[in-house]
Amino acid sequence: MSQTPYVYRIKNIITGHFYYGCKYAKNCSPDTFWKEYFTSSKTIAEMLIEYPPKLWDTKIIKIGGTPSDVL
Repeated sequence: MSQTPYVYRIKNIITGHFYYGCKYAKNCSPDTFWKEYFTSSKTIAEMLIEYPPKLWDTKIIKIGGTPSDVL
């Protein structure tokens, strides 16, 4: 699998809280977002305990480029 950096947004549909993040690690792919990879944010990880993934709206904002591009 090749590296495909991307930027994403997740929004809690109950609270309205949202988070923008990016993934640029080796072997990353937007195809795994919200299936295998959720986020590296500790705050969001804690919120996922109370609000499961189905209660979040997700969107890929940008795909591709270099790690610097998505940062």
